[in-house]
Amino acid sequence: MTCAVVCDVVWSSIDGTVIKEPSQLKTGEYYVAAGKQAFKAVPYKLPAGHARPGAKATPTKSRTKGVSAGSKVILVARNGESHAPTRVPIPQRGRPSIDDVVELVNQRLVLPSGKRVSKLYTAEGKPVSSPSQLEDQCLYVACGVREKFTPLSYDLWKSVSGHKAGVSPVKPVKTKGVGKITTSKFNQLETHFKNLVKDKRQMDSLWRALDFNNNGIVSLAEIDKLVVERYPLLDHKPALMRAYKQTTLKDGDGDAWVERREFPALIRNIFYFNKLFHVFDVIDRDDDRRVDLGEFLKSAEHLGLSLSRQQLEQEFALMDKNGGGLVLFDEMCSWVARNSCPVDGEVVTSATSASKTMETHASSSSSKQPKKLDRKADIDTREFDALEAEMKALMADPQQLKAAWRSCDYNGNGICSLAEIDKWVVEQYPLLNSKPALMRAYKQTTLKDGDGDAWVERREFPALIRNIFYFNKLFHVFEDIDRDDDRRLDFDEFKRGLGEIGLSIPTSEARAEFDLMDMNDGGIVLFDEFCAYVARKAIPVDGEVLTEYTRASKNVGTSSGTSAGRKDEKMQKQINTDAMLAKFDAVEERFKKLLSTPAAVKKVWRRIDYNGNGIVSLAEIDKWAVENYPVLNHKPAMMRAYKHTTLKDGDGDAWVEPGEFPALLRNLLYFVKTFTVFTAIDQGQDRRIDVREFAQGQKALGMHLSPDEVKREFAAIDTNGGGQVLFDEFCQWVATKSLPIDKSLATFTQ
Repeated sequence: MTCAVVCDVVWSSIDGTVIKEPSQLKTGEYYVAAGKQAFKAVPYKLPAGHARPGAKATPTKSRTKGVSAGSKVILVARNGESHAPTRVPIPQRGRPSIDDVVELVNQRLVLPSGKRVSKLYTAEGKPVSSPSQLEDQCLYVACGVREKFTPLSYDLWKSVSGHKAGVSPVKPVKTKGVGKITTSKFNQLETHFKNLVKDKRQMDSLWRALDFNNNGIVSLAEIDKLVVERYPLLDHKPALMRAYKQTTLKDGDGDAWVERREFPALIRNIFYFNKLFHVFDVIDRDDDRRVDLGEFLKSAEHLGLSLSRQQLEQEFALMDKNGGGLVLFDEMCSWVARNSCPVDGEVVTSATSASKTMETHASSSSSKQPKKLDRKADIDTREFDALEAEMKALMADPQQLKAAWRSCDYNGNGICSLAEIDKWVVEQYPLLNSKPALMRAYKQTTLKDGDGDAWVERREFPALIRNIFYFNKLFHVFEDIDRDDDRRLDFDEFKRGLGEIGLSIPTSEARAEFDLMDMNDGGIVLFDEFCAYVARKAIPVDGEVLTEYTRASKNVGTSSGTSAGRKDEKMQKQINTDAMLAKFDAVEERFKKLLSTPAAVKKVWRRIDYNGNGIVSLAEIDKWAVENYPVLNHKPAMMRAYKHTTLKDGDGDAWVEPGEFPALLRNLLYFVKTFTVFTAIDQGQDRRIDVREFAQGQKALGMHLSPDEVKREFAAIDTNGGGQVLFDEFCQWVATKSLPIDKSLATFTQ
């Protein structure tokens, strides 16, 4: 029985016969609900395809998939979010009211606060009071009961996704030219910013959001925080670093800060270098942030080069200024500047060179004045002064310190892992979010200041905070000296950066200091070696002297050399695959239980796909993992899992769909476990394994090879012959071996 009106007083059939008993009701018939008033004999409208008794049914027109005939579809975004909107079909029959439309939106969209949608606005902020104002395929903004409309370019999602909501993405058409770079990925967002720069009020508002501590200057960490939170499309660290250096050293006054007057230049540079990095990333097919000749030849058209192979090889040699056979992002930026190559019509001829081998035509060499000799090293920083004063006050207050510990130990088990510390720093103190510094602080706290286990306890928390500041200061100095941002110092970088550690010495003495720092004689100095050097030389860092240092590699000594060496050897022998992977057992059990319940899978999928468009990006997966499973928060592993799911287990596009979600969970676990083993072998913590590290860590892989076999196996892993194994190469090798990472999941890499 179908009723057109809700009522419980009198029932009448469609021809006016009063229904007195339930037995008079017949299946498939239609009835009219009435009150105490008399039955009205009018031609009642029946559903399409149905007719009154005795009349022939009128055939209906075919409908488009998911949308009724005569319906229109509106696109609805959450207030204050520029993510891809949700498609909401609005039926036209029955003449729905605006309340009916809002209810339909509530069925498909949930606000971040969990509250219901109560009103709709146009993308320009005008309230929608009638369904007649709604237009097909137009964008509207959903707000809660007491929410005010947030002005925003709500169609930014077109820049991010490049396609309509709910529709599969279309691959961009490759453009060809000569010495010309053309992109379209950032057009919509760039237009938004061009309009914003003209509006002083909006610029002031954005600057206040950027300079959140209101000290009139912003650091790279503050810029990174704003970009991550508001403009994830621009969140590429190498591009942000280049934009930051270009703004401060070329467009600004040469200091290490961006001031308010330099803000417009910063915005322009962020877009410029993001465009360059987008092209670089397309050319870099194996995602190792280096372009070899083969990759360059295959993708030269992205740089607008239509040249013969011989000419392309010559151009690659010009780009590869240090002759290393690989082109870094910095070298490509310098090449673009030297050649005055237009990037979407914009030409920059003076690039900030990050190394001596990357000068541009516009570079000018200023005459150097002789400096007074200074052989007493001393490191001074100021970037962390305000936050450090705040943290010292926190540690002096037992209640505040207790609250900070509870925030770090969010599961309340009395101990904090590195993942929990990382999460706490990222959310509470983004200025301190430098992974190498956090790793050093964590090891120093647990192995030197603590009881030697792998966890930070409550009593070790003050030491952890002090170490986080100490190693962040060191990494800040290390990063300033490391001009090409490869997390390695060569001698030329060290010589140029002597002033950063308070030294002014002749070249011969600088060479001797560098050799002292380079304990493994590899010709380059890692952050770990730099920290050990500072400890051995008892160099004060803002007045604090640390003479004992927990080493991450056998080749890095401290002033307490012998005992530290024995401790490292002991740790090396204790590398145990089962113990390392045990921390994932609880997550694995949860995933297995989840995958056995379709309803639970559907619920978790809705949480990840929070904009309800039926597909999830890497950014959405990353957000879900960080918030719900911080133990899985390892970016290289997440990237591998995402690519394996979409390109191997999925349909080959750039998105994860609901049917691919179980494979994503399995791949996440597998690659995070693989990365855990990789980092255990990678004692230098530089995300590369050399042959010595591989030889020492082979037992962790269940292998017992002779020195010659080690060399042969390492050569098989090192597919590009670079002398170092990246995580990507390690994964490919593991897939071909029966290694004790996780036998139940190993098949997912085949």
